[in-house]
Amino acid sequence: MKHRVNRVRSVLDAMRAYAAPPVLTFASENLREVVEESVAIARDAHRSAPEIRLNATNEPHAVVCRSRLVQALTNLLANALEAYDGLVENSPIEVSALADEQRVVITIEDHGCGMSAERLADATVLFATSKESGTGFGLPLAVKIVESEHGGALTLESQKGTGTKVRVILLRQRPGERT
Repeated sequence: MKHRVNRVRSVLDAMRAYAAPPVLTFASENLREVVEESVAIARDAHRSAPEIRLNATNEPHAVVCRSRLVQALTNLLANALEAYDGLVENSPIEVSALADEQRVVITIEDHGCGMSAERLADATVLFATSKESGTGFGLPLAVKIVESEHGGALTLESQKGTGTKVRVILLRQRPGERT
């Protein structure tokens, strides 16, 4: 009974996080620092997981809502770490944050269990989960934060047994703002 109550509580908490209108405060942020914060939070929750390597050579900056972007990236990193559950292989998770004049691309690539084409098609659907303790809110919330709140794009590539690559593409400036 306690397990069921905790499960319902997790789902309700996730629903609140997804549905609640967030307070969005945008500022120019060093995305290397944002990614490092997200890695630290995800790592705290998954201590026995594989190494996470970060490559962000050009100190990319973008105008973002830091707390919300950290939440999105933490959800994506948690998924990457969980993709190694039960696997002997522990190749590092590769994270990069690279910028050009207009945009920043944050890539998270794991070498975990990957997803079938069917699972990949449902991955961003609310409540869709293949995890025993999953709520089906992590990836849809990340998509909402990146796309609806930041005007960016989130793409997924995955192959069962090979791993998953997620790209978060953000404009460096908010539409209508001048540099």
